[in-house]
Amino acid sequence: MKFKEKPQLPTTLHQAHRIIRMITREGFCKLFEEDLKKARKIDPKISYIEVFEQMNNEFLIITGQHRYENYKSFTRRKK
Repeated sequence: MKFKEKPQLPTTLHQAHRIIRMITREGFCKLFEEDLKKARKIDPKISYIEVFEQMNNEFLIITGQHRYENYKSFTRRKK
């Protein structure tokens, strides 16, 4: 049996790691920048708001509440 060189985390562990990072403002911002960069490789026209909403909804699905009320509240706290 051949092993993969870089095994991927199971989805649940991957999601847990992302949510843990999103808990702090700094972690959410760094993850936002990473996700934006990845998303723009696929679709250069994707907006900041679309990436933010995907992340905020991901947080909602796992925790039952949004991390930020809206994009505007995120950008105020990002500074």
